[in-house]
Order: sequence, then structure tokens, then C-alpha cells
Amino acid sequence: MNLDAVEIELIGSALAARIAPVVPIDYQIWDAEMVAGYLSTSTSNFLQYLAPHPQFPRPIKIPNTKGQKMQSRWKAMDIITYADACKDR
Repeated sequence: MNLDAVEIELIGSALAARIAPVVPIDYQIWDAEMVAGYLSTSTSNFLQYLAPHPQFPRPIKIPNTKGQKMQSRWKAMDIITYADACKDR
């Protein structure tokens, strides 16, 4: 099966439309499950023992249209920096 340039371009465009854009790590915001996965622990262990630690990065709580706070989120780079700092303890 030989594809011409137009067919290849169409296939490439279709694939690109299906692939979600990658957000740079500096701008990623993680939920509890993602943070727990990065720290290789369960979500419940993370929420119960790690997140409340006084030195753990503070969560972000983005309000919805009713002014209510959503579930906690964390900046990915804050978690990565914190984990790197823990290796010296």
C-alpha cells in the first residue's frame, strides 16, 4: 500500500487532533491521586499522613462559579522540589 503526500498529511492531521497537548511540568497542577502516584504511595496514605505535614507544599483550591472551593490541587514543581529536598533528610 503506497500512500501519497496528501494521504500522509491527512493521517498526520487526524492523529495530531487526537493527541492532547502536553502541558509543561512548570505549569502542571496535580490532584491527590497524581501526587500520591509520584510519591509511590496510596492516595489515602498521602491525604492522611503526607499532605497535612507542616512542611509539605500548600494546596491550591480553585473556586468554582458559586465561590465554593474545589478539591485540593498541588503545583507539580512544588511536589518535585519538596521530594528532592527530602532526600537529604
